[in-house]
Amino acid sequence: MPGRVAPLFVVMCGILSMLAYSAEGSVAEWGSLLLFTVKGANESTAALVFAVFSTPTVLGRLFGDRLRSHYGDFILTFLGALFSTFGMAIVLFSSNPAICLAGYALMGIGLAPIVPILFSRAGSYPGVSPAKASTVISIFSYSGLLFFPPLLGFMAQRYGLENSLRSILIVCAVITFGTVMLRKPQRPVITR
Repeated sequence: MPGRVAPLFVVMCGILSMLAYSAEGSVAEWGSLLLFTVKGANESTAALVFAVFSTPTVLGRLFGDRLRSHYGDFILTFLGALFSTFGMAIVLFSSNPAICLAGYALMGIGLAPIVPILFSRAGSYPGVSPAKASTVISIFSYSGLLFFPPLLGFMAQRYGLENSLRSILIVCAVITFGTVMLRKPQRPVITR
């Protein structure tokens, strides 16, 4: 039925993808500034943040399907979320810019498989068309990417950039706990 509300599983996939895109957006918008203004990195080192984050992300997404077939959705997303949480913790609690860059790289490799797996699982959920599931996930995902980084800016004005980025640590931890819903094996899609 076209008017039905999306199932809770699809909505939860959307929320987790929103959180993952929020974390990715925080790196793109605030990572360099954090390294330059708080961690004491020079401009050229601080400018490396997005490249150091996005290169492992691209590699992780290129090889994600192969890893997914070997390890399964839950292991890949759970470990990925743990890596991203640990990577963000390194960024926040290290004062060395080079170590912070390593933390961002770990975040990139950790977040890489999460959103594609969530799209796939929501799109193959029984009783929901892939188009509807994709729409739900896209709305949530891009909302996180568009709205959360500016919100971090408002928080930074009041609490400081490093303190506002602690929310990303919480976001990554929530993703880790949220991946538990992927423990059940994927049900086959029934096409009509």
